[in-house]
Amino acid sequence: NLMLSAAFNYDERDNRTKSNVYEYIIIGDDPYTGVNLPYSNRKIQAKADADYRLSSRQKIHLGYEHEFTKRWCDNVVGGLECVSTPKNDEDKVELNYRLRASDTVQFNAGYIYSDRGADFANIFGANDGEYPELNAGDKLGWRTHIFDARTQHVIKAGIDWQASDALDIGLKGRY
Repeated sequence: NLMLSAAFNYDERDNRTKSNVYEYIIIGDDPYTGVNLPYSNRKIQAKADADYRLSSRQKIHLGYEHEFTKRWCDNVVGGLECVSTPKNDEDKVELNYRLRASDTVQFNAGYIYSDRGADFANIFGANDGEYPELNAGDKLGWRTHIFDARTQHVIKAGIDWQASDALDIGLKGRY
């Protein structure tokens, strides 16, 4: 009735591409200069799960995951910074309940809590220069990066009905 599992994953991409300056020409607009950024990253994930069968129709799942990510660029022309969040780590806990109410109806509900800490390169903060509307520069303290620090609570639920072999109807939601 109890199934335990654990996983560890290590991925690294070390991009050693040489960084160069390029002149871009846009038809009907002024040319601009751009620099390619040789983006590299390392991601380490550790995960542990426990699944327990309460009965033949009910199951409960508990999971924990830790993820660490580091991002960098080497040899960028002019020493430019290429990543707004050089590193972050996140801990996530998940609890799910699944009920097979009948042979054709299944219900599930769950909760996820995650806490992510992150380093942030301040040069990528809100733009307060010539174009304040870019990057939400007109919003004090706003950071526009998807890897910024956060705490998250997610509640989810769903119901599936297999009306026939060819038709499956489901309703799912997350908050």
